Amino acid sequence: MYRNLALKSLGNFKGNNYLSSSENNANTAWIQNFSDGEQATRWDNNNNKSISYLVRAIRQF
Repeated sequence: MYRNLALKSLGNFKGNNYLSSSENNANTAWIQNFSDGEQATRWDNNNNKSISYLVRAIRQF
């Protein structure tokens, strides 16, 4: 969504972190930063599942 929509100014994304449904482990999930495109890939306070993040529901057809 970042590459296909946000970079083209489509989808009305905010320049924040969005939580992914893909887990990193039992306590963390992947985070996509929509301001710079970075993805969180490590355990730290920025990608802990107990912190609230924006989400965007998607559906694959």
